[in-house]
Amino acid sequence: MWAALAASGSLGALPDGTNPGGWRLVRHFDFDEQASGNVEQMPRHWYAIGQRPDTINSNFMTQPLHRALVGRSGFPAYSQVGFDSSQHISGRTSFRLGVAGGSAGAFLEVGAVPAVPGSDYQIAAWVRRDNLRRARVRMTAYLIDGEGRLIESSRAWAEPPPVNDRWQRIAVRVLGDDEQAAWLGLTLEVDQPEALADSPLGDQQVVYREVQGGAWFDDIMIWQVPRLIVATQSPVNVIRDPDRPRLSLEVRDMAAQRLMAQVRVFDAEGRLAASMDRWFGDGSPANWLWQPTLDRFGWYVLDMAVYETAETDEADRPSPGQALDRTLSALLWLPAQPSQVGGQMTGLALDGENAAAEQLSLAPQLLEALGLRSVVASCWDPQTTLADLDQRLAALDPLIDRTAKGGRQVTLSLGPLPSELVRAVGADDQSALWLLSQPTQTWEAYLAPVMMRHGQRVRRWQMGCPLRSQTAFDRDLPRQLAAARAALAQLAPEPLIVLPWQLVYDRRGDVAAGAAYILDVPPAILPQQLGEYLESWRAGGDDLSALTLLLRSGSAAELSQDRRIADLALRMLHAWEAGAHQLTLARPWTVTANRPTQLVPDPLTGAFTTVGQRLAGRRMIGRLPLGPGLQAMIFDGPQGGLLAAWNESAGPDEAQLDLYLGPAPVATDVWGNGLPLQLVDGRHRVSLSTTPLFIEPIDAPLAAFRAAFQIEPTLIESTQKPQQRLIHLSNPWPQSISGTLILLGPQSWQFQPSRFNFTIEGGGSVTLPVVVKAPVSEVVGRKQVRARLTVSVGREYTIDATTPVEVGLPGLDFDAQLTLENGENGQIDAVVTQVITNLGSQTLSLYAYASLPQFPRQEQSVAQLQPGESMIRSFRFPQAGDVLRKHGIRVGVREINGPAGLNMILADR
Repeated sequence: MWAALAASGSLGALPDGTNPGGWRLVRHFDFDEQASGNVEQMPRHWYAIGQRPDTINSNFMTQPLHRALVGRSGFPAYSQVGFDSSQHISGRTSFRLGVAGGSAGAFLEVGAVPAVPGSDYQIAAWVRRDNLRRARVRMTAYLIDGEGRLIESSRAWAEPPPVNDRWQRIAVRVLGDDEQAAWLGLTLEVDQPEALADSPLGDQQVVYREVQGGAWFDDIMIWQVPRLIVATQSPVNVIRDPDRPRLSLEVRDMAAQRLMAQVRVFDAEGRLAASMDRWFGDGSPANWLWQPTLDRFGWYVLDMAVYETAETDEADRPSPGQALDRTLSALLWLPAQPSQVGGQMTGLALDGENAAAEQLSLAPQLLEALGLRSVVASCWDPQTTLADLDQRLAALDPLIDRTAKGGRQVTLSLGPLPSELVRAVGADDQSALWLLSQPTQTWEAYLAPVMMRHGQRVRRWQMGCPLRSQTAFDRDLPRQLAAARAALAQLAPEPLIVLPWQLVYDRRGDVAAGAAYILDVPPAILPQQLGEYLESWRAGGDDLSALTLLLRSGSAAELSQDRRIADLALRMLHAWEAGAHQLTLARPWTVTANRPTQLVPDPLTGAFTTVGQRLAGRRMIGRLPLGPGLQAMIFDGPQGGLLAAWNESAGPDEAQLDLYLGPAPVATDVWGNGLPLQLVDGRHRVSLSTTPLFIEPIDAPLAAFRAAFQIEPTLIESTQKPQQRLIHLSNPWPQSISGTLILLGPQSWQFQPSRFNFTIEGGGSVTLPVVVKAPVSEVVGRKQVRARLTVSVGREYTIDATTPVEVGLPGLDFDAQLTLENGENGQIDAVVTQVITNLGSQTLSLYAYASLPQFPRQEQSVAQLQPGESMIRSFRFPQAGDVLRKHGIRVGVREINGPAGLNMILADR
């Protein structure tokens, strides 16, 4: 559901396929007018922008909007605007705007479509781009007052994605807020890039235009729709406990039809959490308040749909009929903000690059509600021009003022570059860093006003977004960096340049120290790979505090919400483990179509906040072995010890944390919902999932002591010979400790000795020699050596600990597969295929075997296996299907004249 909600960009539009009802259809332009007698080139009520109108209406040019559009420059008379039969979505013809060096456009005449003040209108169209590379295709809708003037505040537009030769549906909503509205207007445009009259480059500009191409429009439909508003008590839709979410709902319909609203609240996993129905239009209020009953913190989707009503029984009880409209929103309900971590969360930031002005005005409230300390904002957006630069700066002013006063940090990004500036300097593929290395007059008019207003309070200046940055490959990077630093230093004291980079590319040795980096971490990089990628930066001597990771998880269209949330939490944990504590969340919000604009947080924003609160001020002190497929990290800091644990690959029955964690631990999920853990037989037990669980407070030194239990080397050779190994223990406490260690397993393993007494000084460690012998029947693979430790530190603790070892042979690789085949009489035969590879430097003489109860043991020779050579051996057990349901097949390979061998058990799964 979030996929549809986020993809719309502005929430509240009709979903694809929704039909508001035939009688609500105000106008349908299908552009099939020949049958009704229109033999002209232009559809009725449509006129070409920039061309003299062909009309007998003597009052046509008295309308201010008509005069402005007919006189608009850049739309030459030779543009091909009119009916076209070569492409259409329905019928026989469509409306084509063809370009030949200039722009092309058409507008709907004033008076063609009446508008009712207070009504909202939905306009949808099918569009197909034709051979366009740089030109922009746009449908703009707006209201017109009784004097024929465009009402600027009502203007809304939609653009199809830049994909040629495919029909695409676009939709836009016009909000009928202005009481002066009399008519609805539309313009369709294919706009060419133009030279800028006020560009610093003057007549030196290079402008690339389309020589041929255009766009087709078809089936433009205009509906009158109800006005739906879903809002919470927070303009950023983040509510903190003890406050509870309260919804303000409104359905305003100028059609005065009896309607029914269905309001549904869904949690992040798509489960229905609360619902209500309401009928109105018969005198009942059109707006109401509702406090849904929610029993857990989390992220919730708010879904309100409006239906026509149908009478179904003699009691005159209505039921839902035709769906008319739908609006979506979302909220975050989080625990009360912990005061002790606020100042420690400066390194966690939200990425607000390219956000519109009305969104920037809400960013400080979002930071305050989330308890975060940093935000990235753009100096400009692509639509910024020199003419309206002051408006953009006016939007930045309150963000920087309020953020700075709250002790927070703003990073100003010089990306995206204004389209006007990009066209003026011919810098289609150039970066902000390149721009600042050009002569001052190239960029001064755009950047100097920003620096003059904010250069004294903003230190971090980011050279654009790292998602598609090619900075790492720029041969001229050292010179550009030096030039950019010098340019900024003229207007800001000690500016810190933040270079956009991609984590998959190493740091360059020719870049001077003193720059910071923001590294894009794409979804393709797995969380557990972060440490490996960051190792190259650490090896180069970089302080990871100068690195910021831009964390990106898959979109809601690609992954379920629980997988997105688990992925982000794991990215944060692995980044923290690697020492990267400066984290920024990409795309943290969308917006609603409500009045006024509201921010709607992505569910990742909630997980980013709550996980960040737990990690802030803490450092990772080790990993805690829990068993195969389970992972746990130990953190410690002023807030106390914390254990983050999750299930990486274990089956549901094995995904259990089962150990003593401290006097009163609480398991908390990524939303902040806490569950006190009960002590049962001296242990705390909790089920683990793929999403990390955070357990605190824990006795961090006790957990670190348990995690320090290791056996080295970890390879236990599969021979009958006893093997010397070393047990390692470390003392994380400042004082000396003493205790005992008893080795308990694996079952049938022999340890000499199996019991140890130890004393370790504060902060020290000890190594205990042990002889290990695994049974001849032990199978290859990862095993857990179990031990019970009793240690005295002020009081006596008894700890069960495990450490992983691997059973195998260093010079021999063995793999076996079980397949089932149809045998004689329709019975199932079991076929075992073994691959034996000599990884050593000596020739081996072996034999392979396979054994299944109720069948004779089978053996085959693997003689004179040369170094680097592999041999395949196969075994067949006819009619073994029934036996396989109860028993596994034991397979293996052994030395003919030696003690070494490898065993494996294959089962029918």
